[in-house]
Amino acid sequence: MKLLILNGHGIDLRVDGAKLIIKDGRFIKDKEPEKYVYRPRRIDLNHIIIYGKTGNITLNAIKWLMKHNVQLSILDWNGRLLTTMLPCGSVQVETKFSQYTAYKDNDLRLELAKNLIRAKFSRTQTVLNYLKSRYSEINIDFSKEEINLSKASTIAEVMITEGRVASFYWQELSKILPDKYEFETREYQKRPRGASDTINCMLNYGYAIYSV
Repeated sequence: MKLLILNGHGIDLRVDGAKLIIKDGRFIKDKEPEKYVYRPRRIDLNHIIIYGKTGNITLNAIKWLMKHNVQLSILDWNGRLLTTMLPCGSVQVETKFSQYTAYKDNDLRLELAKNLIRAKFSRTQTVLNYLKSRYSEINIDFSKEEINLSKASTIAEVMITEGRVASFYWQELSKILPDKYEFETREYQKRPRGASDTINCMLNYGYAIYSV
């Protein structure tokens, strides 16, 4: 199964003539996002996963994907599945069986998890590189965790590694935020009285209105 994961802002899927045009999301202003063009009956994808922030997909693009037996899934900001679109007929049954088979295959599950986290690492690195070009105090090296990800032998180890990189990212971000905002790191647990600093409060609000 070949996947295409789309992330960032301004994701766009549309049909131009008979071709499907896909534009990946943007993370930094100066870097042009990837663009993919697929001709009828010449698409080598089985599944497109949208893990992006903003974007558009036309009705014609959805029809095009369904006619070419390409599953389309949309994830929430926290990685949870919001919805999925499956081609009709026997393909849906085959897809379900493939999913169940993949779930029972521990090696495949581990490899899929690693690939998803590698994509997240890549995006994190892109943002840190951008910040490093403007703030010399930013550290962009989390190569140790990349090695740990490669060596991970269980899903739990993959999740631990992902958590460490996320903590590293917020730690570096805290270096460039003014002290008056009292931001130390991202708080994922909800407190009885809400976030304890301005930045976490704004992040919570942003995530909340985005997921509505």
